[in-house]
Amino acid sequence: MLERLWKENEKTLRSIISTVFRDDALIDDVMQEAYLRILRFGSQSRSSGEGYRFIRKVVWSTTVDLYRRRRSKKENGFGSYPPLAPPPSPLTTLVRMEESRLRKLVWSEIDQAIKELPPKLQVALDCYYGPEIQPIQDVCLELGLSYSTLRSRMLSALERIRRRLKKKGIFEPYQELRGWT
Repeated sequence: MLERLWKENEKTLRSIISTVFRDDALIDDVMQEAYLRILRFGSQSRSSGEGYRFIRKVVWSTTVDLYRRRRSKKENGFGSYPPLAPPPSPLTTLVRMEESRLRKLVWSEIDQAIKELPPKLQVALDCYYGPEIQPIQDVCLELGLSYSTLRSRMLSALERIRRRLKKKGIFEPYQELRGWT
């Protein structure tokens, strides 16, 4: 019965193993070893549901065992194995580095734009986007401003930042990108 369940669920079992290993040869090794373990230890009669659970457990434990063996060999310097997941391509690495550099550049430019805002606008921005998020009504009471004044200052600050970024060629509004001017 276990052999029948094994054959019926072979694709599912392979997909379980492929969550850890990408290499087809390693997946085949795990499948072989798991099958031998099932034949060795699965001689008791089980219902179909119990048999399938038993097979899944054996496949998963065999996968984890092989992963740990490979990792310990690698850490101890015995043999070299291919990586579990393929490394990113040089182009992908270059693109990620460039994205990171641009993100840092934009954030530094935004920080500089915020520092150059008048103090009233900086306070309004800090109330909306600062680290301490409070209800707007409490902030208005604390500052002695009406909601519309606080909102107007915040929108004015955002507009000044956008203008500065647009002037430097960093920010383009969505409408301009789509040609909806």
